[in-house]
Amino acid sequence: MKWKFKTGNFISSSPAISHDGCIYVGSGDNALYAISPDGKFRWGVRTGQEIESSPAIGIDGTIYFGSCDNYFYAVSSDGMLKWSFKTGDAIISSPAIDRNGLVYFGSWDGYFYAILPEGKLAWKFKTGGPIDSSPSIDEDGTIYIGSSDKYLYAIG
Repeated sequence: MKWKFKTGNFISSSPAISHDGCIYVGSGDNALYAISPDGKFRWGVRTGQEIESSPAIGIDGTIYFGSCDNYFYAVSSDGMLKWSFKTGDAIISSPAIDRNGLVYFGSWDGYFYAILPEGKLAWKFKTGGPIDSSPSIDEDGTIYIGSSDKYLYAIG
């Protein structure tokens, strides 16, 4: 083992690793952590509830993630909040980013969201139930998302 880093609660978020080796991970203690490649704390961003969504990193280094506080967040690589976007319920779904920088994720409110890089809603799509799953995007730009309504949706 090279190192270990302790947070204040459970970790169900998968880590994301930036081009410079910084590791980003959410925790049940309501924080997203930035950890250096040698395991040292860089910074943390607090949200209103636990973070189970795994972060995604945009081409410009922006870190995107959801929280159980009903907000989706964009944070700069130095830990500054760029924007937050309110949904109707918790966000467990991890984001996917397309080649144009649109960010996609689902929420327990049953909506699948497409957010512009500046934090504005591009569009949303209503499913028949909460969304826990994370989207995938194929080469032609079709987005796939599953919902608790028993359907897999292909959008685009």
